[in-house]
Amino acid sequence: MKKCIVGLALIVLFTAGCATTVPAPAAIPAPTDMISALPVVKIGSPPLGEGEFVLHIPANSPVPLKVTTRGSLLKGSQSLTGSLTFGRDIYIYKYWSSYDRKTWELQGVNSMQ
Repeated sequence: MKKCIVGLALIVLFTAGCATTVPAPAAIPAPTDMISALPVVKIGSPPLGEGEFVLHIPANSPVPLKVTTRGSLLKGSQSLTGSLTFGRDIYIYKYWSSYDRKTWELQGVNSMQ
C-alpha cells in the first residue's frame, strides 16, 4: 500500500511538472506584423498568386457547407448540404482568427504544434 501511494505521488509530481512546462495558448503571441502584411482574399475568390493569404468571410455572406458521414453504424453514406452566415466579419490565417485583423486568437485543439 505504501509503494502504491508513493507511486501515485510520483505520477502526480511528474504530471504537474510537465504541465507547467507547456506554454498555454494565450502565452503564444500572435504574429500580427507578419499577418498584417499578407493579402486578404474574400471567400470564394481566387487567391492572389502562390503565397499565403488571410481568408476573409464577410458578415451576412452565405458560406456553402457540405457535411458527409459514413461508418459501420450507418446504413450508408449520409450527407447534408446547406449554407451558414456569420454575424460579423471573420479573418482566418492558419490557426489564427480575428474579427478586426488587429487582435488575433489562436484556435484549434492542436494549437500547440
